[in-house]
Amino acid sequence: MTERPVPESKGRAFFVGVSFLLKSETLFGGANKFDCGRNVLLISKFMNWTIYTEAEKLVEDEAIFAIVARALGEDWTTKSSHQLRIGRQPEKDLSLVAFIDGKLVATVRLWSILAGNAGEALLLGPLAVEPYLHGKGLGQAMLKRVIELAKEKGHGAIVLVGDAPYYERVGFSSKPTWMMRMPGRYDQNRLLGLELIPGYLEGHDGVITR
Repeated sequence: MTERPVPESKGRAFFVGVSFLLKSETLFGGANKFDCGRNVLLISKFMNWTIYTEAEKLVEDEAIFAIVARALGEDWTTKSSHQLRIGRQPEKDLSLVAFIDGKLVATVRLWSILAGNAGEALLLGPLAVEPYLHGKGLGQAMLKRVIELAKEKGHGAIVLVGDAPYYERVGFSSKPTWMMRMPGRYDQNRLLGLELIPGYLEGHDGVITR
């Protein structure tokens, strides 16, 4: 199958820093440490990423799980939302993977679920970016693209369990899901929703199930 990147999916990250190493070496993305005595200046070129859907770019689950573990911790499978994913396949045409220089560096997946009595919806997660790229905008870029794809395909809403300040940047809120419940232990303030169709979750309650 010919691999074709998702449109408008390229981004850049820039790194500058100072350390105290005694020799030069090449870092990730072609960055170089230049030895200036004890002061070593780290200057990196711009790094370009390309984002694909999993339907376009086949990636083994083991590679995705490894990034998730590095980004979120080895206990990521203990989360309540993971219970809704066990033994199932994500929506490949909505789930994304990102690469830099041919290397997998980020992932986000969407899963079909039932959002209480609101009916069919999507569960987002995990979203994971290699730790050395945290804060460079890749995670937000992937979120915006996955929301666009879900909206284009006519889905009504996306729900997730995560840090509100981070996901609020792209429109998620605890308000649409406040009357809903997740199986297992979780923090209600971290159960967030985004309506792709206005009013899709409004006034609904019940347990989110697979």
